[in-house]
Amino acid sequence: MTSSEIRQKAREALTGKWGKAALITLCYFLVEYLIGFIIGIFEDSAFSLVLSIANIIITVPLSYGILYEFIKLKRGENVKVFDFFNLGFSNFKRSWKVVFSTIIKMIVPIALIIVAFIIFSIGLGVSIFEYNNTSTISSLSVISVIALIVMFVAEIWAIVKGLYYVLSNYIAIDNPEMSSKEAVLESERLMQNNRAKYFLLNLSFIGWAILSVFTLYIGLLWLTPYMQVAQIVFYELLAGKNNKNETEVIAEITPEENNAE
Repeated sequence: MTSSEIRQKAREALTGKWGKAALITLCYFLVEYLIGFIIGIFEDSAFSLVLSIANIIITVPLSYGILYEFIKLKRGENVKVFDFFNLGFSNFKRSWKVVFSTIIKMIVPIALIIVAFIIFSIGLGVSIFEYNNTSTISSLSVISVIALIVMFVAEIWAIVKGLYYVLSNYIAIDNPEMSSKEAVLESERLMQNNRAKYFLLNLSFIGWAILSVFTLYIGLLWLTPYMQVAQIVFYELLAGKNNKNETEVIAEITPEENNAE
């Protein structure tokens, strides 16, 4: 199935639900904005670090919850606009377990990024304070450049490797009997030879994303659920193919198909 056909299935799934999908998205954005606004108020206070950590802690279950709600909406189940809150925080522990299991699988590129960043920062800092020592600056400059290159390569590696685990939450939601580790491993299995297809599917929405800018981002209220449901369709196709041994495969998605529907 091509990206165009996946988008078509997403539109079919959203038929008669566009209004509710946009309202759910609006409520989710408002919650995120409110959290960010509160953190901004206390940005220069002693509570800024605590609030930033709290924001991260809250964002994970909220992301899990909005995905859960869109899965239910796509499948024709009755949902209310703020269900993402309950669905997320009732699965607070599970959502974070999936994150930790994913981080463990990503530990090498993440560690490389952190180490390279530290080395680059130290080299840059020492170069500033040792500006009179030409030899020191020269040596540290070389080290800093190498560290910067390693950090850049590690970031690309992390992005590419991270595509293996993009379906972890979908699987965790659909399979409550699975552990978080099993969900992450299943995502890795399903995404074998499918990472480029997932990337190109998301890239195919670029036209709509550009158009949403000219609507002062109001178009995101419809684009966000459109993309989310298309990703759910993609996941369901892969899960059906692998779990039921169906012969249908997702065809290669060509760049020419990237025009917005």
